[in-house]
Amino acid sequence: MIRINQFRFIDQTVKNALHELFEFAKNNEKDKNDYYLFLCNATYVQNYEGTKVNPYVIDHRIDYLVDEHRIDFLTKYLKNQYSFSQFNTSDSKESLTIEMMMYTHIWESKNFLKQLKKILNLCLKNEYDWKVEIPDAGNGDSKQKLIREEYRDSFKSKNLKIADVITKGYRSQFRNAFAHSDYSFGLNDDKINLHNYKPNSYEVESITIDEWTEFFCYSFLLNYHFINFYYNERLKIEEPKEVFLRNKDGEKKKGIIEYDKERDSFSGRIIEK
Repeated sequence: MIRINQFRFIDQTVKNALHELFEFAKNNEKDKNDYYLFLCNATYVQNYEGTKVNPYVIDHRIDYLVDEHRIDFLTKYLKNQYSFSQFNTSDSKESLTIEMMMYTHIWESKNFLKQLKKILNLCLKNEYDWKVEIPDAGNGDSKQKLIREEYRDSFKSKNLKIADVITKGYRSQFRNAFAHSDYSFGLNDDKINLHNYKPNSYEVESITIDEWTEFFCYSFLLNYHFINFYYNERLKIEEPKEVFLRNKDGEKKKGIIEYDKERDSFSGRIIEK
């Protein structure tokens, strides 16, 4: 359960952190207008490698399509379950189970994690990364290391509030327990027992329902508002932007991108020989 005042506090905290993040990224890019490469989802498509098509593409919409239904469900759930027609939310085992599934999907979403990595690169003044790759647990890679050590700690090094939002929203133990059905509800339905607990570690044996709901709210509000900020920033583009695009050989070349608000799409071309 979460009370309306606490939810409003978390909601505003997340929005403030994202406003700071997007502004910081915009003002700390390595090359001129790298921020707009981020907004047009400039990406390297490996399937185009060795073909006549330039694999360095802008407005790679497949990423959005893959995540579309998850985001639609998240948005509807937020509006239905957290509209606060009463002063507090009410919890049931069914709603909590749905939230656990959503929590796992948020922190496993490759598109969301890619976007976080791209905006982090802007904040760190790194070269724009067209080939962002997300660790695959099936290959023995660790998303925990990516999210906690790379994302959170790097944002923290820049004194960005988004680091605290991630800390308050992400726990790998929760994600793993929910993903593998390694949990149960307490006898009095007041807590969630976590059966993947390991003694002498940062992990916990259980978490109260109220504590869990705060973790969930920080996570889904971060995902929800990040998308809104991203698209609102696109809508602010009024004129063509000069950026560094890539030719088929991966060489940086001056180019122009334009945003069509009506179609919500980008077009671009290289202008440097």
